[in-house]
Amino acid sequence: MCDAFGRLGIDVTLFHPVRHQPGKLGVREVYDYYRLDQTFAVVKVPNIDVVPIERFLPPTA
Repeated sequence: MCDAFGRLGIDVTLFHPVRHQPGKLGVREVYDYYRLDQTFAVVKVPNIDVVPIERFLPPTA
């Protein structure tokens, strides 16, 4: 949707959390991953990624 609105000339900013991504996925930008032109801005939002510590947490029901 960001790309579609951006192509219409609307000023669009996509905010997404910073996460550790394994392998090749970790080095790709949103535009490259989805094969998009840069018709909108992307802002990475810092966050605490709990997925890496999931293995140390007790199992859920």
